[in-house]
Amino acid sequence: MKNKTVRKQRQKKKEDEREQEDEGEKLYAVGYGKAPEHSKFKPGQSGNPRGRPKKRRSFVDELAAEMCKPITVTENGKKKRITKQQAIVKQTMNKAMSGDPKVIALLMSPAFRQALEMKIEQQNQALKRDDFDDLDLSKLSEEELMKLYLEEIS
Repeated sequence: MKNKTVRKQRQKKKEDEREQEDEGEKLYAVGYGKAPEHSKFKPGQSGNPRGRPKKRRSFVDELAAEMCKPITVTENGKKKRITKQQAIVKQTMNKAMSGDPKVIALLMSPAFRQALEMKIEQQNQALKRDDFDDLDLSKLSEEELMKLYLEEIS
């Protein structure tokens, strides 16, 4: 019963709108989903002219970008271009070799040593694989092949 009255009201409203349009008046209903004409965007105009703001870079991102930038250093009387990261590593190692206790403590810290040992192990494994790949296995004796195999699996 209620649906029929709602339908009749909608139909009547549409008919009234058509009649007023026919008479030359343009009736524009303002309501849900129908914004007033004066506040609608004009054709070709964006709703967000400046666009979405760019994401702020984190401290780690900024630091990584800065560490990759090249600088010019003089080493043994020659100018070289190296990254800031490489310069920091060289400077840290030079200070450690000259006996700076703070730098030595940093390099001997458990976290640093563990990371360094893992990296050295990875490099050693890569070297073993590279050495093994370069060999011509057809020219090796059975004993040499067995030695290589045992080294590889241990």
